[in-house]
Formats: sequence, C-alpha cells, structure tokens
Amino acid sequence: MSIDFFCCNTGEIPYYLPIYKHLKNAKMVVLSSRYDCKRTKRYLEKLNIPYQTFPSKDATVVVATQIKKEPWMLERWKDIPKVRVIYSLCEKQRFHTTRFMVPFDLVLSPGPYTHKIALKYTKSVIVGYPRYDDYFNLLKREDVLKELNLNLDKNKKTILYIPTSEEKKHRNSIANFYKEIIKLSEEYNVIFKPHIYTDYWEKNLINLFKNSEVKVVDAMTELDKLLIISDIVIGDCQSGVPWECAIINKPCIACINKSDIPFEHLEVPIKDGEIMPIVKDPHKLKEAIKNINQNSFMYYKWLKKVCPYNDGKSGKMAADAIMELVKNG
Repeated sequence: MSIDFFCCNTGEIPYYLPIYKHLKNAKMVVLSSRYDCKRTKRYLEKLNIPYQTFPSKDATVVVATQIKKEPWMLERWKDIPKVRVIYSLCEKQRFHTTRFMVPFDLVLSPGPYTHKIALKYTKSVIVGYPRYDDYFNLLKREDVLKELNLNLDKNKKTILYIPTSEEKKHRNSIANFYKEIIKLSEEYNVIFKPHIYTDYWEKNLINLFKNSEVKVVDAMTELDKLLIISDIVIGDCQSGVPWECAIINKPCIACINKSDIPFEHLEVPIKDGEIMPIVKDPHKLKEAIKNINQNSFMYYKWLKKVCPYNDGKSGKMAADAIMELVKNG
C-alpha cells in the first residue's frame, strides 16, 4: 500500500511535508514532463526526501493540490481515492470551481470558509493549515537567523515582502511598489521573497532590486522561517499571505494595484482597515507601516473562518483524515 503525493511544482512541497511525515509508505511523485520537475527534484534531494517519477502501482490514495489532465494520471489513478490539499488560504475563486474540486473524493480544508465551498462539490474535513506546524512546534528566531545568515541589523525592525506572481487578471505589486520597498530599506531590514513563478518566468521583476539594500532570498526559502524573523509583512491582496499572517498573528499590509478590487476573490467584501491596511498608493506604504494595528474584532472573526487551528497539529489531523479515507475505501 502506497500513498502518492503528486508534485505538480516545487511550491507544493512545503504544503505536503507536514502531512507526508505522518504517513507510512508515502511517496513523492515528480512527473519528468512537468516544467518545474528539475527544481522539484533538486529541492527534494536537498531535503533528503526520496521521490519517484511514476505513480506507485500499489497506490491506494493520491494526494495533490490539483489534478492535471495527464493521460497516465487519468489511467493509473482513475479508480483510487484522491485527496486535495488546499494550496492557499482564501484562494482565488477559480480554484474553488468544479474543475479543481470535483476530481477529489476529499478536500482537506483549512477552515469553515473553504469547507463550506468544498461541500458543494465533494466531501471535506477541516484540519487547519499544516504548512505552519513547524512554526508553532519547532522554530526559534535565533536558530533561523543563524541558518539563513542574512546579516540583519539588530537595531532595525524587519519587513518581509512577499508579493504573489503575475497573472492574466491580477498583477502583483512589484512593478508599482518596488521603489518604495527599496526606500524602506533605509529604515528597516527588508527581505524580499519572490513567488516561485516569478522566479521561474518573471526574473526581470526580481532584477529590479539589484544594487539595493533589499535582501533577496531564494524563492524556495521556507516561508515559516522568514516569518518568524520578521516583524511586519507586506503582501498582495490577491494572495493568501494576509491570511497566513493571521494564523501566526503577524502584522500585515496588503498591497493592490489601482485597477484591481481588494480581496474580490472572497465571498464577503472587505474594506480597507477592516481587517488590515490595504494600500493602493505606493507612496502611502511607509505611513501604513507606522500606523499598522491588527488587533481588531473583524480580524479575529475572519481568522476563525479561514483557519481555526494554530496548535501545530494540522499535519497529523490531515494524515489521520487520509488514513480514514483509505480505511473506508
């Protein structure tokens, strides 16, 4: 009996590992034809995690964030249960559609928000967000600073900038905000972690930070480690970052381009300041940082909707749900 974790791209690995480690006979499957396969293999090798380039013949369940229409996938995994790991909190609407939900027999939902949507298409169980189990269980700021060796100024607060990738409908904030982000490095330690797609297809955006004091880290640097050494986070409205910050109670500012609608992918509209500052004008970014206040009733109300657990046990809960599915067939 094997449990296959299908790795569509490198960015899925941090979502899988907290679940993977609780399952015996779990296998990482990296399809060689995928565009990101080489980097995925290198990343798994770096972590000393074995992988295979084909589905297990004895697979009893498949775990994935998405099921691509690959011929081998449809044939080899056709008659076995499929479990979906949610890639991002409060994902964009298109990831909550029939195409992304129906292929799965079970969705591992972070909280009531996703759970309610998933139940329209398939079965769902609320397990929290395994990606941050290590944040709650293991990580210490001093150890992370030593490991990452970023040479941060101890007398300055640290800002982590985590924009999303470019998309057809919603652009990330880099092109509009990079100049102000660079200016912030005069008063703060500023770390820029690019999205894996930005690192793959949009290196011109990363190059905007060349010859600046902004510390650009590898796209696959563990986000939980970067968060634990950061005081403030700057993310994009059109991503899950603001909600991930909510789980760990980290102050966050959400950037958005003037032509976009803040959090339009959510079922309930959110106004500026209701949960976190929303900044459209790059020149107001510095002011928003100085005035940030995230201890609001609405913030915690939404937190309970998107992810009610922060006890570091979500990976175990998810693994138990998978085994229950296997047991009941």
